[in-house]
Amino acid sequence: KSGEIIIKNKCKGIKQEKLKSKFYYDEHGKANMEIFKKIHSRLTKKELEENINMYSIRIQNISREFNKNQYDGKMLNGNNYLPYGYNGKLLN
Repeated sequence: KSGEIIIKNKCKGIKQEKLKSKFYYDEHGKANMEIFKKIHSRLTKKELEENINMYSIRIQNISREFNKNQYDGKMLNGNNYLPYGYNGKLLN
């Protein structure tokens, strides 16, 4: 109750301690992390070449990119999205 602003970042599939506020505001923020991956009964060709056993667990590096599919087809004018080149008045 001190009036302090607390920022909590949330994203599905990414641990909160790996998230940073700059990922949401950069053009393309990237989070890199290590996860545990279960190896199931069907092994891929790459897993067979690496001599990985069935039903094992391995550490895998992954990266997640933020704002990757952001829509760029319109421009922000005040609080409204308008087509590029639109100079007319807004209808209210």
